[in-house]
Amino acid sequence: PPPPPLCQDELPDAKDEDLRRQLGSFGINSGASGLASLPLSALSGGQRVRVVIARLAMEAPHLLLLDEPTNHLDLRGLRWLQRYLRDEFRGTMLVVAHDRAFLDAVATDIILFEGVKGTLTYFHGTLEEFETRTADSSAAMQRQVAALERKKKHIEQSVDKMKQAAAGKHGDQKKSDLVASREKKLGRMGLEKTADGKKFNAQKHGIRAGAANHNDGESKGSGTMRKMVGTSLLPKSAPELKWGFGDSAPLGLSDDAPLLELRSVGFAYPGGGQPTLFSGVELSLGSRCRVALVGRNGTGKSSLMRLLTGEAEPSAGEVWRHRGLRVAHYSQHLAESLDKEETRSGFAWLKDELPDAK
Repeated sequence: PPPPPLCQDELPDAKDEDLRRQLGSFGINSGASGLASLPLSALSGGQRVRVVIARLAMEAPHLLLLDEPTNHLDLRGLRWLQRYLRDEFRGTMLVVAHDRAFLDAVATDIILFEGVKGTLTYFHGTLEEFETRTADSSAAMQRQVAALERKKKHIEQSVDKMKQAAAGKHGDQKKSDLVASREKKLGRMGLEKTADGKKFNAQKHGIRAGAANHNDGESKGSGTMRKMVGTSLLPKSAPELKWGFGDSAPLGLSDDAPLLELRSVGFAYPGGGQPTLFSGVELSLGSRCRVALVGRNGTGKSSLMRLLTGEAEPSAGEVWRHRGLRVAHYSQHLAESLDKEETRSGFAWLKDELPDAK
């Protein structure tokens, strides 16, 4: 049987036996009942990822670009990919991922990309080391800023007293000159060290960070009290997400009472000749349970989830649900399906999905 069209079409010069061997090394076996003989649409998300990575590996690239490669991979596949990238791939790799353990396992350098600023921050080391260094630098910066503000406040208070003395009935010219000198000094006052921890040198580094003279063009106050404001030394943190699930209507059940049960459930895809994915499954979910469903790619985890929601029907056994049970389902391809939404906004999509909501 031919391998999935993806590898055959994408690598037309490769021999069939090489393609089958490559797919087999990624757990996509050939043979009459092997995964390599099935249409790609029949494979699970994780199995499709393996097929794609098999194709990339056969190209023997100098530069390997991976955008969220761990999505849909099971634990076995994830460990294999980590081991392959760390121990076998000898080229250059640039990977985008949100899996912290995966990044710590395969990356030797970190680039922090801040899209709004358009800046890249480089760090040699793992993600954990980068975050530790960043946290330490942030704490040190906060201490420097606090010390600088205390010092500025002390000088500002002394300047205010001198202004009062200079503005009296018998004005003191020396006091006025001293006020001007102190205000000039205050405008230049900033951090004693540069961002990389070196002692500040005016000739080499220019205006000190945090000085009022080192400003972004903003100002505060009005009239004669209007003055320039130094650029903020502490970066603005990203706004925190504030969201939550609404309280569901009480079902009047004890914590150990079942909400949903699978009773000797089996499942096979509709149509004759389709293999049974699983059979004899017994499952009971009680109130306030927190359960993780794990298993290899292709064992039927997503199909079992669809049975729980009622999107699919069992080929054997029974699915029982409490009559008042309300189920919300985030499927692995739900977000990807929104790629087809070319006209509806997020608000319009949500309004169509929840027509009774205000």
